[in-house]
Amino acid sequence: MDIVLVIGREDPFLGNNHHLSHILHSKGIRHHLHEWDERAHKGYYWRRMAPLYL
Repeated sequence: MDIVLVIGREDPFLGNNHHLSHILHSKGIRHHLHEWDERAHKGYYWRRMAPLYL
């Protein structure tokens, strides 16, 4: 299973995603954290992100 976290740099959940990434890393769980410009929790960004990470 691939774990991919994708978040916007201006998103209010950015800190939470960084925290989760650190937890996964400390447990040796492979994953990827990608940051997009602006606030990526909008339909416009979801439509652009989904094909790249699914």
